[in-house]
Amino acid sequence: MLPGGHLLSVLIFFPAVGALALLLLRGDDRKFIRIVALIVSLAEFLFSLLMIRAVPVGAGGYHLEEYFKWINQPPINYHLGVDGISLFLVILTTFLTPISILASWKSIEHRVKEFFVMLLMLEVGVVGVFLSLDLFLFFLFWEVMLIPMAFLIGIWGHERRVYAAVKFVLYTMAGSILMLVGIIWLYNSTGTFDLPTIQTLLHTPASQGGLELHRMHPHLEPGSQSEPGPGAFGGLDGLDPRLEGVDLFCAPIQAGLQRGCRPG
Repeated sequence: MLPGGHLLSVLIFFPAVGALALLLLRGDDRKFIRIVALIVSLAEFLFSLLMIRAVPVGAGGYHLEEYFKWINQPPINYHLGVDGISLFLVILTTFLTPISILASWKSIEHRVKEFFVMLLMLEVGVVGVFLSLDLFLFFLFWEVMLIPMAFLIGIWGHERRVYAAVKFVLYTMAGSILMLVGIIWLYNSTGTFDLPTIQTLLHTPASQGGLELHRMHPHLEPGSQSEPGPGAFGGLDGLDPRLEGVDLFCAPIQAGLQRGCRPG
């Protein structure tokens, strides 16, 4: 393990511990369930603020790295890290989660325990996406987000929620397949899933991610309109982890490919 402790792992899996605790509670004790979910989300937000001291202003590269070998062949590792971009994306995610819980405090009355379990598990996937430095690990957390998000829309959404959930799953899975093809192509080209190594091979500084990316995603509109409660989760409107997570990877890689294609 690289020097940096286990803060990033705590940030990823602490909401999962909270979700497990909620599963042990009685389903009819709705007030206590809401309080526990709020406490877990607030604690997660406070944990995320600890990263600020570890990321100096203007410094490039990744900080608080955690590295463990996972699978030997193909080389897949548990590699986490945070830079100046992902730092604020994680803080924004942990900030939106308690707000989402408070926004749904009165509006969610059906399967309250299951709702907050899904919300916390969604946070696990979102934070994992922003902190992953291994492409396979990134893809794994990417897919983890799909299940709770689909349930949140399909069960607790508004009108046409089933239609919105199905469309959300189909479009996201289609995008996941294309992304997996790109990850496999990168692995065949570089022999590794490790993002910092890929960036080095492409002669791209880890901090070079300032490309302006314009996106159009009409398939997310039904899901956004069918969100449970009055903005119960800000993931579709305030922050879309699938889009921002891809930007974290694509911007520096694209810059490296463009640099490699320049003549001379």
